[in-house]
Amino acid sequence: MSYSLLIFFCLCVKFIYAVKDCSSPWEKVNDNICLLLNSNIKTWNHAKISCNHYGGDLLYIDNELEKTQTDDFLNTLLRYRFNLKPFAWLDAKKKSEEWIWSHNNQSVLYSNWAANLNPNNSPQLNCACIRLRDKTWRPCDCFTKQHYICRKTDRLEETKTNQNLPLQTITMEPQVSKVASNDDLSQDEKSIIVSSLVLMNDEDARKAGNYFLFN
Repeated sequence: MSYSLLIFFCLCVKFIYAVKDCSSPWEKVNDNICLLLNSNIKTWNHAKISCNHYGGDLLYIDNELEKTQTDDFLNTLLRYRFNLKPFAWLDAKKKSEEWIWSHNNQSVLYSNWAANLNPNNSPQLNCACIRLRDKTWRPCDCFTKQHYICRKTDRLEETKTNQNLPLQTITMEPQVSKVASNDDLSQDEKSIIVSSLVLMNDEDARKAGNYFLFN
């Protein structure tokens, strides 16, 4: 019993943290971005697992506005959170000479690779990282241990947005039930119905029998 209660408690805690906004250890950048800055160092795979554990993914940046907001936010915290390595992991990974965001398996359309750098030149460097000093991107060895930054969406803001969407009215077409007449029934079906009348009381059997046999 106590083991079952423990499992139930853990599930409740997980649900509560899943629907909360950018509460600790997450920090809110804007209505759509929550970041978790981790000063530990891990390989790319282990960093991704850690972010997933907290309900997010490794940092991904989809456009210039997100880059600007993320850069400004990181600049205020980096000197306190990161003090070992010059890089942190991004969510992008190279597959067949194409860089893919691993959280949604979509191509990296926006990027901020360092100037004069071809990210596909080195076959051993297949995971993207961001240089914390200037926020430019680099291809890195996936097995190197780097800092990492996690990202998730503010679920409360997402819920508010969904609540503001207009309700869609679904029109249901009325279903007309067709009652079979005597002419629609085969002789075998009529025999089965007559036999079943034995299970009814006299009055119900009389009414049903009159309908099916003489209708």
